[in-house]
Amino acid sequence: MHPDRDRPAGNPLPCVFGLVDLPAVQQQQAAILDLDAFTHLMAAGAPRSGRSQLLRTIAGALALTHSAGDVHLYGIDCGNGALLPLAELPHCGAVVGRAQTERAARLLKRLAAELSSRQELLAMAGFGDIREQRAAVPQPDRLPHIFVLLDRWEGFTATLAELEAGSLTEILSRLLTEGASVGMHLVMTGDRSLLLGRISSLCEEKLVFKLAEK
Repeated sequence: MHPDRDRPAGNPLPCVFGLVDLPAVQQQQAAILDLDAFTHLMAAGAPRSGRSQLLRTIAGALALTHSAGDVHLYGIDCGNGALLPLAELPHCGAVVGRAQTERAARLLKRLAAELSSRQELLAMAGFGDIREQRAAVPQPDRLPHIFVLLDRWEGFTATLAELEAGSLTEILSRLLTEGASVGMHLVMTGDRSLLLGRISSLCEEKLVFKLAEK
């Protein structure tokens, strides 16, 4: 079965990216990413705890279950290049590294412009959010969901956060506060620092892997 060709339009396969343990009832259930309900996600853990693999798994699951017309992917790799293979996916617009400061700045500014454009488009058409827009218009006119995968927040803060007077960090904050309603989602990984400070308070959904400190 070809995941895009054989799937009925508007009826994507469930996007399963893992298992959730429920110790209280001694059960496991599938971790499903539902585009109609998903906002953003932060995952914190120690090195080699599975942070980068989580992003790769989510990207692969989205690419398997959704067409390139429904989901667009962008990567900001502030680690050791774990996200670079995602550039081979037809869904992926770009993967930039922390040493590519100019490319990273251009990407984030482009995402900020897309956020503003979508807000204006939805407002002018009278749609409350992307779900209403995608349900009301023909398939070719539906806005795609955009996923920005950022690997290693600590690497971002060390190399990109202070560029251009901190404007790149402000763009990420704006994506977290305003992006979900227009179909722009941020999935971030990092160490313990990701769970601290203002950036953490902007995202309700969090996963915690093994950390060096209790």
